[in-house]
Amino acid sequence: MLEIGTGNGFSSTFFALKTDLKKIKTIEKNELYFQNSNKVSSKVEYVLADAFEYKPDSKYDIIFIDGPKSKQELLFEKYQNYINHNGMIIIDNIFLKRLLSKNNKQALKIINKNNNFIKYLNQKKDWNIKIVNVGDGLAVCKRKEKTMKLSVTCGNYSLALKMLELNVDNIIVGLKDYCCRFNNVFTIEEIKSLCKNKGNSKITVCLNDIYFENQMNGLTETLKLLNDIDIDYVMFHDFAIPQICYEENLNLNLHYSPETIVTSYGQFDFYLKNKITRVSLATELMTNEMKKIGLNKKAMEVYVKGFGLGFVMHSRWPMLSNFLKHADVKEHKFDNLSYWEIKEDLRKYPNIIYEDNSGTHMLTGYFLSCIKRLKELYDSNIDGLIIDSLFMKDNQVIEIVKLFNQALSNLNNENEIIKLFDKQKDYVDHIVSEGFFGKMGDILHTLKNDNEQEGE
Repeated sequence: MLEIGTGNGFSSTFFALKTDLKKIKTIEKNELYFQNSNKVSSKVEYVLADAFEYKPDSKYDIIFIDGPKSKQELLFEKYQNYINHNGMIIIDNIFLKRLLSKNNKQALKIINKNNNFIKYLNQKKDWNIKIVNVGDGLAVCKRKEKTMKLSVTCGNYSLALKMLELNVDNIIVGLKDYCCRFNNVFTIEEIKSLCKNKGNSKITVCLNDIYFENQMNGLTETLKLLNDIDIDYVMFHDFAIPQICYEENLNLNLHYSPETIVTSYGQFDFYLKNKITRVSLATELMTNEMKKIGLNKKAMEVYVKGFGLGFVMHSRWPMLSNFLKHADVKEHKFDNLSYWEIKEDLRKYPNIIYEDNSGTHMLTGYFLSCIKRLKELYDSNIDGLIIDSLFMKDNQVIEIVKLFNQALSNLNNENEIIKLFDKQKDYVDHIVSEGFFGKMGDILHTLKNDNEQEGE
């Protein structure tokens, strides 16, 4: 346990003598209080420090806050990051009875700040807050049971309905004329119908294309239409979308998913100020980089692509058509999509390249999967996974979703996780690898042929 504000030492002494807590650390800024505090138990470590400057060296099951009443929110914001999974924060003297009888400006100022703090606590959607009428009142704050949400991109209505049957948390659909990298797209009417049947699932409409000036009026009208439909998020790439939402005062929840450039948590304050509350991390981040972001994400919801072809490049130009006029390369078909596999002479594995109305797209020639890293991502507060169904048949998507649901229910069973990772290979048409979730050797499209060096 960590106590903020030792005072006379009564609270830390009580916890040491009356509970099963094995280790208690208490910090106090006031040197006089620190010297005179009641030090009666060897279980308690006393630290002279300013709570706003002190940096804990571990996480705690309980953090007991009895610091300055005018700065409760700042203390909560800081120390919520040092609570273990299923831990709690307890705030002492939440009623401030001793101040209620005082009729002076300073007391009223503190009481108003305390009332605002109670409102702040009650607005914390990811916390259960209970006010206990003991003594001068305790606020017992415990994080709601953490889950990792599963999102699936769907290229047709029947697949989306199947995902609803499987209780997928979030269904992502591409809107016709405004999205790319989907097997197929939805119309506004199909999205309306899907929203009526969504039950407890969420519906995200993906608008991830590159937009130009001559498309702004159409994009604005489309966002206005979506604003009147019961969708839960708009997933976007182009910052024209939050700008339009701001100018038109649209109440759309925004999920920023540019595939490549969300690479640090230092960007999150800017996004939150612009009402972007959810992001997808770049697909080329390694697991340790994702973990660091998850542990420092504050109020941002952070998603990663948990399964799918890795994104490499998108150009507005028909680069492939021009190339194929002068090259004899084998064409592959997936439903109504044509694609080609290209490989540098020194590389072991090819990339996929294809063309649509949005331009030219290059992807990894293998599926990336994070199943082996789910526990690490979960423990690092990553909020959700996206299964990208591009170049997957519906029955393949269904089986992969089932495997991920099993994996999320067996996070601590390493043997089962390994089996589930291997099973993925039975359901898709391309190689499955950890890719950037694993080691350098798992990033297959960077591997060279044996005994060959760059430049030979």
